[in-house]
Formats: sequence, structure tokens, C-alpha cells
Amino acid sequence: MSLHPVKKPVAVVTADIINSRSYDAAARARLNDALRRAFNAIVLAMNVALAHLDFRVTAGDEFQFVLGDPGRALETVFLMRSRLAQEPMEPMVRFRASIGVGPVRHRPTRALKRSRTNGMVRRSCGLGRVSSA
Repeated sequence: MSLHPVKKPVAVVTADIINSRSYDAAARARLNDALRRAFNAIVLAMNVALAHLDFRVTAGDEFQFVLGDPGRALETVFLMRSRLAQEPMEPMVRFRASIGVGPVRHRPTRALKRSRTNGMVRRSCGLGRVSSA
């Protein structure tokens, strides 16, 4: 299956939860739900997502998302931190994040839905193929 380039630059945010091992399985499930809720609320308010499949909780304590407006990436990260800090979890949710900006090559949506395993998520989304313009 061929890869299709996204012509305009996007921002890819990759983040990992700090001290994620301090959360048991039930707390981790609540945290994953909180991550999705926070991202959905921010995207709804800011209209910055690129497509429906833009947010992923990936291997272990990592999450990633793609934004169609790179200029709002840092603001989106700050809003995610603010929303997650309000979650009633111990310890308080904190994360490290990096932002990559450039065109992304990705597989069509059907391929993304088929490859949901941890090792395939990043490769299938093409997030490792962010390049400078």
C-alpha cells in the first residue's frame, strides 16, 4: 500500500506520562480516558485536529496527536497539561512532550484501523516520517 503525503505542514505531538508506573491498571485506564476526554474537549474548542484518527494512546505511557495548525501546538500542549492537572488522580498527572512540525506521510484510514498494535501505531500513522519543509 502506497503512502500519501499531506502537503501542508502539521504538528505531531508525542508525549509520555511522568512516573506512569505509579498508576495501577485501574488508574491507568482512568488516565487513558482522561487523556482522550481532554484532547476531544480541546479539539472541539480550538478546531485544530487534522482528522478523526488524530489521537492515540500508544505503547505504555505514551500518547500522540496530530494538529493541522502547527502554530497552535504549544498552546494545545499547555491546555492538555491544564486539563489533566484537574483530574482527581494521585499522583497528579504530568507529562513530557515534544513537537515536530513538517509534512507527514500516512497510510489511508483503513490501514490505520487494521494496525492498532503498539509497535505498529507510530509506523502506520507515519509519525516517524515528519520532515522539515
